[in-house]
Amino acid sequence: MHVIRWAASIPPDTLYLSAISVLELEAGTQRIVRRDPRQGAILRHWLDSQVLPGFAGRILSVDTSFPQPRFTPAHPRMSH
Repeated sequence: MHVIRWAASIPPDTLYLSAISVLELEAGTQRIVRRDPRQGAILRHWLDSQVLPGFAGRILSVDTSFPQPRFTPAHPRMSH
């Protein structure tokens, strides 16, 4: 409930999606389509008619400069 209240308080044009999140939504939708075509069609419609248009121009791309410094042995989180 707290997340819903928080999200409702944020101006939608200040929210962004990562291209990785879109990939995950697409993969999940395709899994559901294979398991339950009717439910999959509902999710596909939601993704295509709500999510993607709703975030048009606000989907952040990811390139190799993003993960490389974070997932190297020299990074503090990767040290033991």
